Amino acid sequence: MKQNIVHNCLFGQEHCSPFISWYFYFFSECAPKCDYRCSKTAYKKACLTYCNLCCAKCLCVPSGTYGNKEECPCYNNWKNKKGGPKCP
Repeated sequence: MKQNIVHNCLFGQEHCSPFISWYFYFFSECAPKCDYRCSKTAYKKACLTYCNLCCAKCLCVPSGTYGNKEECPCYNNWKNKKGGPKCP
């Protein structure tokens, strides 16, 4: 039953609050994509933190373990306070 509600919410067959939609997107999409994106870095904890933060805001993670940021303009354009890239 619960799985059907989640499926219907994600695929627009049932009205869901924006938070619930984001929550399901985050755990079904962001976490696994960021796990892969950060799989080859020596700074895994920091990479996962910022990747998940960026995915939560942008709802996108570039493919691969490095580069390809042009696939996600929001992810690519979010900068830190020093002007460098915020998202890994």
